[in-house]
Amino acid sequence: MRIHNPYTKGKAGSDSASFPPLESLLQQLVIVRNDDSSQNHTMGIQSQLRNGAVKACKKRATKLKCKRRVQSTILGGVAFIAAKNCKICVAQTKVKSGVRAHVPHRSHHKLCPKNRKTQGWKSDMTVYFEKEMAKNIAINNAPIVPMPIDPNRLRNSDNFFGSFAGHQKEAATTVKQVNSFNKSTSSDQFTPRDSQIMNDIANPAIIREAVEETMKLLEVPNSSDFPKFFGKEKSYPKHIGAAVNYLYHVLAHKKPLSTDVGLYTTSTAKEAYSKWLQFFRPGEAQFTFPQEVCDGTTRPSPIYHLLEGQSIIYLDWKLVSPVTTLYCPNCWRTKKVQVPLSHSRSNWAHSTSLFPVWTARGTPIWCILMNYECKAKGECCKSRFAANDGRLLTSLPAHVRQAYPVDPRYATGGFHLAECITSDLDILMKTYASGSFISRKMYRRLCNAYVSKVQTYLSKNPSAEIPLFDDFTNGFYPPSPASIRKIFESAEESAETPYGYSFKDRYTRELQSVDVEPDDAVAFDWTFQLIKNYILPGAKAAFTGIKGKTNEIISLVIVPSTKTADVSHALIQSRQKRESFSPTVVYTDTCPNAMVFYKAIFGNTIEMKLGLFHLIQRIIDTLDQKCKLYWQCLVDLQRCLYGYLPGPLSRLISSLKDGTFDSNGRNYSSEEIDQLRHSKKWKQRFSSFLPKTIHTASVAETELVRWIAAYQGRQDDEGRFIFSGKTVTTTKNQFPKLQYVTDPENIEMNLEIPAPSNSPHGIPKWISRRPESHLEKFHEFLAHVANSGTGRNLADILTLGGVSEFNVAARHKSRILQRKIEGQERTIPTHFEDIPPYFDHSLLIEINRQAAALKLKRPFENTTECKPNNGELFLSSYFEEQQARNISRLSDKDTGICRCDSCKTFRPETIVGSVESATFLHERGRAPPMTTKDEISCPPIPQPVPNSLQLCVPPRTPPMAAEDKIYCPPIPQPVPNSIQLCVPPRAPPMVTEDRISCPPIPQPVPNSLQPCFPPISMAPPPNIGVGYIPNWTNCFWPNTLGYACAPSQQQPQSTCCVEFADYCQKKRFGQNPIGRPPHGKSCPKKIIRLNGAYW
Repeated sequence: MRIHNPYTKGKAGSDSASFPPLESLLQQLVIVRNDDSSQNHTMGIQSQLRNGAVKACKKRATKLKCKRRVQSTILGGVAFIAAKNCKICVAQTKVKSGVRAHVPHRSHHKLCPKNRKTQGWKSDMTVYFEKEMAKNIAINNAPIVPMPIDPNRLRNSDNFFGSFAGHQKEAATTVKQVNSFNKSTSSDQFTPRDSQIMNDIANPAIIREAVEETMKLLEVPNSSDFPKFFGKEKSYPKHIGAAVNYLYHVLAHKKPLSTDVGLYTTSTAKEAYSKWLQFFRPGEAQFTFPQEVCDGTTRPSPIYHLLEGQSIIYLDWKLVSPVTTLYCPNCWRTKKVQVPLSHSRSNWAHSTSLFPVWTARGTPIWCILMNYECKAKGECCKSRFAANDGRLLTSLPAHVRQAYPVDPRYATGGFHLAECITSDLDILMKTYASGSFISRKMYRRLCNAYVSKVQTYLSKNPSAEIPLFDDFTNGFYPPSPASIRKIFESAEESAETPYGYSFKDRYTRELQSVDVEPDDAVAFDWTFQLIKNYILPGAKAAFTGIKGKTNEIISLVIVPSTKTADVSHALIQSRQKRESFSPTVVYTDTCPNAMVFYKAIFGNTIEMKLGLFHLIQRIIDTLDQKCKLYWQCLVDLQRCLYGYLPGPLSRLISSLKDGTFDSNGRNYSSEEIDQLRHSKKWKQRFSSFLPKTIHTASVAETELVRWIAAYQGRQDDEGRFIFSGKTVTTTKNQFPKLQYVTDPENIEMNLEIPAPSNSPHGIPKWISRRPESHLEKFHEFLAHVANSGTGRNLADILTLGGVSEFNVAARHKSRILQRKIEGQERTIPTHFEDIPPYFDHSLLIEINRQAAALKLKRPFENTTECKPNNGELFLSSYFEEQQARNISRLSDKDTGICRCDSCKTFRPETIVGSVESATFLHERGRAPPMTTKDEISCPPIPQPVPNSLQLCVPPRTPPMAAEDKIYCPPIPQPVPNSIQLCVPPRAPPMVTEDRISCPPIPQPVPNSLQPCFPPISMAPPPNIGVGYIPNWTNCFWPNTLGYACAPSQQQPQSTCCVEFADYCQKKRFGQNPIGRPPHGKSCPKKIIRLNGAYW
């Protein structure tokens, strides 16, 4: 028989409170042998296990460390204590005691009494019965609230009892039961008292009472019933949270998991959808809290008064449009597979959070958003989308997504801007680049909204105080200017558009789509004000181009300098990648300089012109604008260069004299008309009625000589001279360029616009087609497109957007003028004629395509389609690549033509035997090409000059073309560092019938002689073409023209011309000359610097 020892120690790690099973005890009640082996399982020999009193004491002392400090259950388990074992309760306890701790967003432990589903030890059925019992008790114990009956119902009751005599009318009252909170079970679940109240759940009185009941919970913030949506981390105000909580629980409903299945058709589902329709119209998702009627019997509620006019969006697309299926945008774009999305929890159900949408009223619209997930069977991307995600909005039909008042391009980030703001933002950002203007405007309207709330609340004779401004906003303010600029930049780069590419890409493609026909004129110029809009180190100017027919911009790049080599790549890319880019006439501000460069790109047949604005502006800049003779002198200067057609001018003067031109019928005298011509009003009022005609070069030169003689040395009564010291010199320097100012013969530069039928004077208007003046107007517009100092990407977006709108407006004006010429009737008011009705033509083309697919008439005409992106770069993108090309030195040193990989296939036009090409190449430092029929011979290179001589070598004059032979002297070789020659220009070549010879290069001057530089000017040689520009200098050889002996003076090696030597001498003597170091006209440094840049 085995005897069980109750004091036997269990195995390590076993529970001391556990008992052996009953079967094991019964099995031990058997007879066994009393041998030695059985003693190990029973008492054993205890005397042999004694270890002494000291060791036993130590063992007993260590038992304190192994003591179980946790309360055990009867079966050996651990007792559950909510304050220690529930992580939610532990974190909440720390927060209440002032310790910062993170409270997890999940339910309490299943054994915790605060778990709403299990309530600790209770079963699910017990919890359900207790909740139903609490609802019934709350309904039975609810107080009766008297409410006025509808007046229509009273009127009907009067008619009903009117036929009965002796009826006594009683006070008409009715009893309605409203909703209340069950504070014993849940603090943020609102349940109705009676099912009859569900027919009026959107009534302001019901909403008011529900919100006030919820707001009372704020009085006990540390209670267990304190709602989550009243937490400090919530951005929305507390009255918004209470109202949304009521709205969310009233509209609680069940729907299928997948969005490709319609709503349930059960009675419960139909009842839930009927509740939805009480708050929202079909196809809408925005509910605005109605205004509470103030009849004088009840006091207004300050909480509900803040809710009046406030909107809430409940964005659940299956409730907005039950027949619409939501497909995963990622699966469609990557795999072209339509995978239906599945419903997930809303942001309010998940974390009691709301999404803000800022409106023009200043107060945001708070949104409850349903979340969706791509988790269909098979291959899916597992992506999650909020209901207001821009990708999801783009995939929805237009009539469905209009329930959410946000453009899909702006549907990114932690807040959204409503269309009423973004429509203004698109205009204002391209005008002022002022995100701060929008931000301050929204903040000001938010403050005004609170002032209006307080004013209307006090007018209702309230008894309670209205919440302060901090409670009205809860610290949530409009976005900052930086946030607005960031969301605008993100929207411009977003591809969430109906046509599939971003606005920035559309701006670039529209500029690339502008073609230049062969019978058109273009103008190129540099502008500098645009660079102020950028933070772009190294940028100096912006190169712009415009076409003459429609005044559209054709080129816009930022360059590190005004050299033609920096714009060569842009012009070559336009020639190669556009369908047509071959103008007939090219206007530049440097003509006749860089003539060979433009002819090499556009062909030898183009006609180079200098803009009248640039020529006359050079003279005007030298006049004294404060002199009283300024306007008289300016008008006479304009008469020297251009005049008006006699017919329009005579009709205008006649109209001014007979009073038909003035709206008040005023008759102008000849003296008054002459006074108008000498003022700004003449150009502002009458320039559109007077077409200009530019004088020929000979007439203009004669008139300018007369003008100089008339005003040189004249001064007003205050002693102020009208001419400055540079006026005469600058004017005479323009004489050789007058031939390039005249209008081309093959293009009509004045376009007549017939006068309207209701015009009192009947004088037609004239539109100038000279592209240079329109380009200068564009420069003024371009400077105001963006604000100064913006980032590179944002400045590019604003500038390209402004240029795109400028081109759309230019095409619109061109079509309007064509209609006027054809005599078509006007359908748009005059003050709106210059404003294009639509700017996004890509959207119009997409709408026309949808109409054509439905076999309907296209609603939009005169649309311009954007061509695919051809790779041309503009603005800062071009600047960065051009800097890399300049470092790699990819442009040709002689012509400035780009020789990069993409431009290698371009073959520049060659100009055979032209004086301009020889001049151009000669100024570049190389001899012109051998292009004569018979022979071109060059003499040998001169021998080096001894080190003791100092000579200054000016650039060589171009060779003169002859019929048989051209003799071209070579370019001098570099002089050693210790030698500096002062070589005068060569004498003009001797023109003969058979040969053109140049005199030999003079011999060096002896060391003891110093050249003399008399102020002698050289006249141009005879029989030279009009394009010849002499290279003047004041330096002459002493052995050919005479010399004067002077003591030898050592000149610095850096002296390149006489002007610079005088400047250096003044610096050595301690003077501080004003301005940059001057260089003479014949200075090689100045010639190289000005070649292809300025005159």
